Amino acid sequence: MPGMPIPRPRRFTEMMVYTQTHRALIDVVTLMDTQTAQLAKTNRIPVPFRQQIKNWKITVPADTRNEFKQRGETELYKLSA
Repeated sequence: MPGMPIPRPRRFTEMMVYTQTHRALIDVVTLMDTQTAQLAKTNRIPVPFRQQIKNWKITVPADTRNEFKQRGETELYKLSA
């Protein structure tokens, strides 16, 4: 995979979920090609994870918010309030 491993001190902000945890937490539904095509037409712009913090009611600990601020990650800092 290009860009791996991630050089320090750059942060990796993607969420990784192991397969077993993924299967236990997320209900996976298989879609037919026609269903996928229809959904692609109606949901043209996917919303990035970081913009869903408030909508999904994700609680961000104060230490993490402070780290966002210290590292200059102002977008994440504002979105996690």
